[in-house]
Amino acid sequence: MDSQKYPETEESFVIDSAQKANWAIGKVKEAQARRDLFCEAARAQIGSLEAQMEEQSVKCQMETAGLLEALDRWLDTVPTKRGKTQLSLELPKGKVVRKFPTLEYVRDESALVQWAKENAPELVQVAETTRWGELKKELKVLHGQVIHQPTGEVLDCITAKENPGRVEVK
Repeated sequence: MDSQKYPETEESFVIDSAQKANWAIGKVKEAQARRDLFCEAARAQIGSLEAQMEEQSVKCQMETAGLLEALDRWLDTVPTKRGKTQLSLELPKGKVVRKFPTLEYVRDESALVQWAKENAPELVQVAETTRWGELKKELKVLHGQVIHQPTGEVLDCITAKENPGRVEVK
């Protein structure tokens, strides 16, 4: 049945038989297969480009490491502008900046909360949320407004957005 040609324009083609529906499913699957092949090739190319980008980063780092070390040592011998987080010196071709070391805290949030509950409960923050699953059962949309059915109150704090349905071929 695939040898039979059906028009591919949506306006003039009506599916009114199982044969036409089967043909349409085949066309959708062919288009999806072409898309999947394209995406597979694109992902491979992206992977290759990312590898090339990493190579260039390493190459740049190797080419500039010695110069950056020399510039860092040189900053100790000239008058620089000292800020709270860095030393800097501006020259015609650019600016040389030495960032001061900083501390970064890496936290295990669940362990930290447990510790705070036991040792500093005043530092524990409790986040309030609604029980959405239960509240949702009590809502009704009428004329675009969300209404709490038990009270009849319009809830301006909630908007309802209708997502259009769609047909899929799998």
